[in-house]
Amino acid sequence: MTTSPLVRLDVGRLSKISLGQDFQPLDYPEAKKGEVLVHADFAGALSGTMNQAASTVGVSLHLNQTFRREGIPPAGAVVAPATRSQHLVGHAVDLNIVDGSTVNTNAMFQAGDQTEGADKFIAAVKARGLRWGGDFSTADFVHFDDFLNPNGQDYDNNFFFAQKCFEHQHPMRLVN
Repeated sequence: MTTSPLVRLDVGRLSKISLGQDFQPLDYPEAKKGEVLVHADFAGALSGTMNQAASTVGVSLHLNQTFRREGIPPAGAVVAPATRSQHLVGHAVDLNIVDGSTVNTNAMFQAGDQTEGADKFIAAVKARGLRWGGDFSTADFVHFDDFLNPNGQDYDNNFFFAQKCFEHQHPMRLVN
C-alpha cells in the first residue's frame, strides 16, 4: 500500500469558501460532508491563497469541482476537459466567484460583465502564482490551478498515485 498524495480538506472551516449547489462529492473512505479532495501540495493554495484573497477583496467562492476521477466526465463542464487535466492530479478547482448577491458565471465573463470584485480576486490569486482558466486559449473562466507540467514525470507519478490510491480506497489524511 502506498500513501495517497490526495488529502481531505474541510471547506466548512474556511471563511470564504463553500461547496456550490452542484458540487458532487466523491465516495471514498472516511468521507465527511463538506470535505473535498485535493493534492497535498495544492491544499494551501485553496485554504490559504484563495481563501485569503477572497476575504481581502470581499468575495466568496463556491466550489464546483476539485479532484476528478479519470474516465468520468465532469457534470456541467463549460469547456471540454483536458486529457491531462490538473484536476486528475488534484491540482485544480472549478469555482464561481460570488460578489455580494452576484454569482459571476461563465456567460458574464464571456460578455465582459463580471464584477469588479471578481476581477480583483483573479488578479490577487494570479499575483500569488496561481493560473486562471480565463487566460487559456480556450477560456475556462471557473478554473484555477497551480500548474503541474502535464508532460513531465511529476505529473505522471502524481496521476498514477492519485488515481490508484483513490481507486483502491487508500486512507487520505485530513488537513486544515
